Amino acid sequence: MGDSITFDSLVPIDAELERLGVTDQILDGVPGRPISQGIDAINVLVAEGVRPDAWVIALGTNDLGTAADESGDAEGYRSAIASVLDVVPADAPIVWVNVFVVSMSAASEVFNLVLTDELDARGNAVIADWHASAAAAPQTLLRDDGVHPTQRGAEQFASSMGRGLSTVAERLSADQ
Repeated sequence: MGDSITFDSLVPIDAELERLGVTDQILDGVPGRPISQGIDAINVLVAEGVRPDAWVIALGTNDLGTAADESGDAEGYRSAIASVLDVVPADAPIVWVNVFVVSMSAASEVFNLVLTDELDARGNAVIADWHASAAAAPQTLLRDDGVHPTQRGAEQFASSMGRGLSTVAERLSADQ
């Protein structure tokens, strides 16, 4: 469940999932999608009886600067993230891809800190660290807008997601 970054990365994500042996997936990336619209889409899937082995969430980029401000008021982010966690079944593993926007690096940091706190509190969840990659090489991984991935960035985004899914798979194997 994602936004335009997911949408721009659908081909590399599909290739990464195939590499991981994932044969049944629903890829849903919509440009401009804020967390609230992602929640609506998750609710539809849950109502339809979709029960994936893991939920992959790549939302938050379109919420930067709206739910909390650059001064670090994180409560809006916390509420938005908690709202997603409320609609994903509690026993379902979650991989959440964190965020990075060049012009909103402080807000990205705040969002990612809150995301880490919320996922740690929930448990059964991992962060797919897109932020570290994008922040380390924005000139090669991001287009001139400082938000959307280049082809190389889309591949890195998919790899970040794949690492998160691999971590979930390892944890599930260890629990059995």
